[in-house]
Amino acid sequence: MPRIVRALLLATAIVAGTLPAPATAGPLFVLDTDEATYTLLHRVNPQTGQLTPLGELPAQEEIVALAAVNDNLLYAVAYSGALLRIAVSPFGFTEIGDVGPNRIVGLAYGNGALYGIDETLNALVRIDLATAALTVIGTIRLADGPLQIMGGDIVQAPDGNWYFWTNANVALYSVNIATGLAAPVPDQAQSGWYTGLAFDYATGRLYATAVFEDLLVDTDPRTGRALAGIPPCIDCPNPHDLAFGDMASARCTDADRDGFFAEAGCALLRDCNDTIAAVNPLARETCNGRDDDCDTVVDDGASSTCNDNNACTIGDSCTAGACRPGRTKDCGPYRLLISNPTCRSSDGACCGRLYGLLSFLNVCLR
Repeated sequence: MPRIVRALLLATAIVAGTLPAPATAGPLFVLDTDEATYTLLHRVNPQTGQLTPLGELPAQEEIVALAAVNDNLLYAVAYSGALLRIAVSPFGFTEIGDVGPNRIVGLAYGNGALYGIDETLNALVRIDLATAALTVIGTIRLADGPLQIMGGDIVQAPDGNWYFWTNANVALYSVNIATGLAAPVPDQAQSGWYTGLAFDYATGRLYATAVFEDLLVDTDPRTGRALAGIPPCIDCPNPHDLAFGDMASARCTDADRDGFFAEAGCALLRDCNDTIAAVNPLARETCNGRDDDCDTVVDDGASSTCNDNNACTIGDSCTAGACRPGRTKDCGPYRLLISNPTCRSSDGACCGRLYGLLSFLNVCLR
């Protein structure tokens, strides 16, 4: 399909569409690769197009496929075949191995595994994260015949279903991740030449990168139709020339970097407050009016952490989110030995003067 026709199709679809509704966006990532000149990784806000540069990958490695395990761990594949493990913060990367040159055009992480679209084999593959070894799952095909793969990307939807885009006919398909059997999405519509797909798991919206038009495209996952186009920008509102940008989105987020994820299904234990690192399922409950250990109960057992540093109060307790001093120690029983005994706060001893001829002596008894 000529480039001008693709552009007209995309522009027509965008004009006919509606703008995305305001919502909190999840973490989306996009590659910016310019023919072995540079390869940048950005975080992108899908509502505004704002790009936040995260770091630079090897320029000689033209990175063409990207997947996110969570918001701090990504994987990428280069044209050369290099499989990279990428840390977002602090930014860094490690080459794991080689999957073979000019093969992987789409990449996604889901169900605990890394999946790719192998353009050379026209197949769905699984990639070993430790060795980069490929396992062919099956030829990507329709029930009634072959289906050509040309570029595009693969993505898992919030409901667990899988989709991929092929630029052979600029259209969206669902795919059985266990077999490679594909099917056109209902009311399938042709749109643009896309190099990346990513769901925003916070809003459920599907986005694509249309690099010829330099647009982030809000896409209807039921049809593949373009709904709205958002120009990516670094120095907004000036549009950025996005080069060959694959996309990825993190289903699992750990904003406070405490090792626990905010979303259900990402780990055995779920973070109930991803804005405070001191709040997580293994945290100790302290007296502060919040649920620190994510058991849905506020300040349960927190009295054990209360200490007003006064040994003369007994049974300090947590009440209404604050530690309250306990009852005052009674030094009355010591009156038989000392006069007017008072409690010493440092150690709880009862202190006073002896009676009679020894009244000049001040003693402390415990």
